[in-house]
Amino acid sequence: MKNRKKFSLLSLCLLLAVVVILIMVNVLRNDSDDQASDNSEALNSFVELQIGKFERQCSLGLSSTYPDFWYEVNLGELTEESSEKNIESAEEQIIETEAICYYAEQNGITVTNDEIREQIENIISDGEEADNYQEIETACESAGTLFEEIVNKNQSYYAKQMYVDKIYFDEYNKYYEDTGQATREGSTDEVLDWDKEWEAIKSRFVASFKKTERYSALKAALDKDREIIEAESEEAFKEDIKISWYAYESVE
Repeated sequence: MKNRKKFSLLSLCLLLAVVVILIMVNVLRNDSDDQASDNSEALNSFVELQIGKFERQCSLGLSSTYPDFWYEVNLGELTEESSEKNIESAEEQIIETEAICYYAEQNGITVTNDEIREQIENIISDGEEADNYQEIETACESAGTLFEEIVNKNQSYYAKQMYVDKIYFDEYNKYYEDTGQATREGSTDEVLDWDKEWEAIKSRFVASFKKTERYSALKAALDKDREIIEAESEEAFKEDIKISWYAYESVE
């Protein structure tokens, strides 16, 4: 029962595109006309960033790191973080995700196309049932797209998150078997202990990944991405921006 509850909670991480929208709209929701305007603007900005990422993916292909890097940096700006902090955070997040996916690949852990399709369908269904779906739909339509289209175009992102999720649960189950804490039904200390353990596990994955040629190629791409972002000129790097380091489809 405990693991089932944990699975339900953690599966929400796969709804990131939906969750970000819901947070932007619902966290600060009140009856103020000014607040409603702010919520609408936040939604519109989020949708515009999604479209911007897809345009770059269409031009550069899924092997390029730049669309995700660009997206993560600009998404951070919606939370009013500093540009440098957003750049650092974007790079760290991409490296961590790829380190976990690399670990999954090396250990024969897979995600099937059927699983990805099912997850996409669940995300669309959950989004359409959200209290503020009409606002989401309006923001998408104003940008010339649809909520369902945004989710479908994020397929490569969700696939990677499903790998992360599988590793998470494998390590989660090992942790509770090793520590004998399975009977402690979700105490605060237990959750905090596991959170610290998961951070340590991810750090080990990253440290191991950094010893590989794949990481060297990834870092070279991210360094170029960073240079482009900091120069604030994609046109000046029209050729360099096409740097490719890793075809995710190779992980089967």
